[in-house]
Amino acid sequence: MNNKNKKLVPADDKNAVSSYFSILSFLYLCLVSSLVDANTVTTLQLTSSDLSVNGYAYSGNGRRVVYVSRANLTGQNPEGNSQVYLVDANGAGLRQLTDLASADSAGDIFISEDGNIVVAKITTLVGAADFQESILAINVQSGENRWLVPGSSRVLNLHALSPNGEFTVYSYYQTPGTAGKVVRSVSTTGSYDNEITTYDASSLLFFSADTSTFIYNTNGVIYAVDVTGNRGWINNTNRVMEWTATSGAYAQATGISENGDKIAFYTNYDFTIGAVANFDDIYMVNTDGSGFARITHHNSNGDSNFPYFLQGSNKLLFPSDANINGENPNANSNLYIYDIVNKSISQVTNFSEGYIAFNHTASKYQNRIVYAKSVTVYDYNTYLNSFDGANEVIVNVESESSSGIMSLNGKGFVFRSEKDILGANADGSVELFIRCENEDNIDNACTALLTSGENSDETGGGGAFSLAFLLLVQLIFYGRITSKLRPASYL
Repeated sequence: MNNKNKKLVPADDKNAVSSYFSILSFLYLCLVSSLVDANTVTTLQLTSSDLSVNGYAYSGNGRRVVYVSRANLTGQNPEGNSQVYLVDANGAGLRQLTDLASADSAGDIFISEDGNIVVAKITTLVGAADFQESILAINVQSGENRWLVPGSSRVLNLHALSPNGEFTVYSYYQTPGTAGKVVRSVSTTGSYDNEITTYDASSLLFFSADTSTFIYNTNGVIYAVDVTGNRGWINNTNRVMEWTATSGAYAQATGISENGDKIAFYTNYDFTIGAVANFDDIYMVNTDGSGFARITHHNSNGDSNFPYFLQGSNKLLFPSDANINGENPNANSNLYIYDIVNKSISQVTNFSEGYIAFNHTASKYQNRIVYAKSVTVYDYNTYLNSFDGANEVIVNVESESSSGIMSLNGKGFVFRSEKDILGANADGSVELFIRCENEDNIDNACTALLTSGENSDETGGGGAFSLAFLLLVQLIFYGRITSKLRPASYL
């Protein structure tokens, strides 16, 4: 095509084009800046009294917090008895859920993901020295209180509540003074109470997130137990792993996958050589006994232990003082993530002193983890971070409390602290705090949790809309500008 006679844009229009792009670049920078600043963070003190908060739980949808206190918070507890309280994530809607007597004391406590079912262990003094223990279920919506397990002189432990609030799992000594414990599941509506298995009372139980399975180990054997009875195991129990009892050998299964099909454990027993090794290493195996795999191979230069499955991902989180990737030559305690699919290990933290506390955890849908590092013998700093370690935020400084509970979407985090974080805890009592994040630029990010989608994996819809709008504006400007740059015959 002969373009000799085509008219191009005059010089003045070229200057206009340059101005268009300058203005657009300025608007782009302003918008990006506003998107970064729009991530509102709010920290609230949920409790305030001279009586410390005891047990607490946080609903998975991020909307409700339940806790135990002897304070007279609503005017209904003038005697100062141990009571169960409920409060919304934004600090509103405080309710006293129980009316316990002076002889009663609430202990272990759980809340369902939707915040509608609460279960608590209640200990009642009988006479001067004896006591009874029972389980109370509370329907937050209807206000109904139901005693699930009658008072018993047996020592009782409340272990877990299913995410949907349908059933809870508890255990008690089969015969007082013996090592055996009976594990049972009971419906929160009282429709059934089933025996699951017996186990060595000295063992720790770790439950899958869906409460379908739990694990424990004793005498060199790791057991997986089916709570629902759907796996077809004999007596609901499967011997997952066992090894020759060797002097000095130990093992602990601490990780179980979300649906209960995999176990992670650490041990100083080297299965390759069939003997005790110098340090701890981490292994993984399916609960049916298949798929045995060694995760770490550093038993000559440090311990790797306490593995934890990250919900919603094929990853394991664990602390180690080994020089796994060549980035920890001074053997400091740091956190690592093992990618089960890619079989790779990445270092999350880079601490030069202190040690990682065991109770590290994570949100399910936002790739966020929680961990604490010791700063003195009794004090810890608590952190939130992303899986890649690039977004570390400290939320509790030099506190005796080293843990917290995160909502499933990672936007709410509840923790205890005796520190005067917001200027309202001068007496140093142990109070509950909540830290909330929201993409919308609002005054109280915790209020947004009350209307956020349950089990949401949202990553910032407002930001995505703004970026889409920006692209649209760019296309419009680009279309108008390039139309001026085209030869006249194209117009």
